[in-house]
Amino acid sequence: MTDEELRETISRTLTCRIDKRANCGDKMEEFLGRFFYHSGQYNSEENFSEMDNRLKQKEDGKMSNRLFYLSIPPDIFADVVHCASGKAFSTTGWTRVIVEKPFGRDSKSSAELTRSLKHLVEDQIFRCSRLL
Repeated sequence: MTDEELRETISRTLTCRIDKRANCGDKMEEFLGRFFYHSGQYNSEENFSEMDNRLKQKEDGKMSNRLFYLSIPPDIFADVVHCASGKAFSTTGWTRVIVEKPFGRDSKSSAELTRSLKHLVEDQIFRCSRLL
């Protein structure tokens, strides 16, 4: 997928509800211009480093906050958080991780997943479950 293909996919679901539709096209283009696609492996520090470099280019030396939204199988949370925390967390702003999915099958598996996020402090973690 290219950046443009991602933007096209996103644009099909957007509607403009600001400024009574005045300048809507310009605002949509500005918004969509902030999206880019980066492909990589969940457990590749090199791929996360490449993503970090691309983000830094986009950030252009400005303070940056980064949010990682993980809608992935629980068994790869640890790899993703390890690689992201070592290679792609913000060095100038905050970093947050949203973990979506059932956060474990029971209290034991939930505790295991929590331990796998050891690279984060609690105020960086947001848990989101459709089952709550």
